[in-house]
Amino acid sequence: MKTLITAFSMILVSNLMLAQTATEAIRYSNNEIGGTARANSMGNAFGALAADFTGVNINPAILGTYRSSEIGITVGIHSFKTSSYFNDNSINNGTQRFNLPNMHMVTTAEFNDGPLKYSNWSIGYNKRNYYHSRSSFIGKIENSSIIDQFLTDLNQGDGTSWDNIVSDHPFTNALAWEGYLINNVSDIDTNHFVGIYDGGAEAAGIRTVKGSQSDFLISYGANFYNKIFLGLSLGIPSLRYNYVNVYSERDQEELVDDFIDFTITEEVSSIASGIYVQAGLIYQVNPFIRLGSSYKTSTAFYFEDEYESGIVSNFESGNYSYDSPEGRFDYVLYTPSKWTNSFAFIHPKGLISVDVDWIDYSTANYDLGNNSSNPDDWFYGMSVNNQINANFRSVFNYRLGGELRIAEFDDGYQSLRMGLAYYASPYDAAPSTLSADYAKTVYAIGTGFRYEYFFIDLALSTSYTESVNDLYELETKLNPSVKRVFEHSQALLTIGWRY
Repeated sequence: MKTLITAFSMILVSNLMLAQTATEAIRYSNNEIGGTARANSMGNAFGALAADFTGVNINPAILGTYRSSEIGITVGIHSFKTSSYFNDNSINNGTQRFNLPNMHMVTTAEFNDGPLKYSNWSIGYNKRNYYHSRSSFIGKIENSSIIDQFLTDLNQGDGTSWDNIVSDHPFTNALAWEGYLINNVSDIDTNHFVGIYDGGAEAAGIRTVKGSQSDFLISYGANFYNKIFLGLSLGIPSLRYNYVNVYSERDQEELVDDFIDFTITEEVSSIASGIYVQAGLIYQVNPFIRLGSSYKTSTAFYFEDEYESGIVSNFESGNYSYDSPEGRFDYVLYTPSKWTNSFAFIHPKGLISVDVDWIDYSTANYDLGNNSSNPDDWFYGMSVNNQINANFRSVFNYRLGGELRIAEFDDGYQSLRMGLAYYASPYDAAPSTLSADYAKTVYAIGTGFRYEYFFIDLALSTSYTESVNDLYELETKLNPSVKRVFEHSQALLTIGWRY
């Protein structure tokens, strides 16, 4: 088994921020919530409201508010748009997906005597995060090349023997060596290297990301005196993530005799499953006001990563190619815990709800030596955990939602809903020279129809966030960076039956 240092050194020459593992820790710690159309249309501000399964994923005590059994399903159409900015160029890319963000079943038991009024169970799942995006960029890099990244690694200390490059660095520096992008300094000094050029080429890249994260929930909720609601959930999250990065440099100005271009391809595929526990409380202060609070433990994710890389370089005198072996590494990631406090004002004609989350992203940490006997993996994991602690912070996230009853029927009514959510940036400081807002803002609207035994809800929402990614990392030169603006729009339809 290759060590994690070798495995993830590949990623350091890609366009991910910081080390890959630090970025992954935050990506999988994201606590944005998906699920039903009703909750989505109200910005998922549901921590002190009643009878919605996405709400159970926020505060399990909501399960105690159910007074009838229920089954429901949500379908959604998603649009993912990415705008990429590099030098003076901008490129827009997009992709669409159809999926099932929610399915659930709730069973209730009513008690007429004693303090316990309802004892309820539920099972189901909510889609939590979407990782789909496609982005591309093109532009000239004047003063550096990704070749400089390879040289920095190979030439550090006493250098690297040329005959050990492929065996010791199969995912990274072997690309430059086998692609004929670097040469020995001389026939005498075979441990240090120079590149065939050091800037002025046109760079281009295409990054494709696919995947999602879902929570499978088994929950219990209880209603005491119709005033105190308690809940407990066992969450079993699962995720998949696939990343393909294609990066090229082309010598359009004939900087080097014979050289035309090269293309590097990287692919990383991750699957993971995990476990967490969540507990919650809702207190009905009076007929109009509810207060809620919930705590979600750290999630332990068990990851299996597979990765590979390759290069194709073209010269007028011939073409060269190299493909790395297929690598794999298993490890554990512990994401941060979360506190959520909620307030709701409820009136027969409508309601207003507010949720506030507190998350300390700096507490995310890895156990990289869990499935490895190599002590380097443990030391590298400790280094990454220190990096997470130094670069990330605790934040408050805010969600606000409202619902207004606009029409009444003989056996039901229609409501109009609106919502807003703000998820703060986890970074203590922006990790690049370009300006970007790593926070996410969500805007939502929707409507719904409620009948005695049936309900249908519709929601439209759009979220925006930005990131800046270094193409590669250099110690003595400015890292070229790509700014990306992500827009995720979705239309959701939830249908449910009560019995």
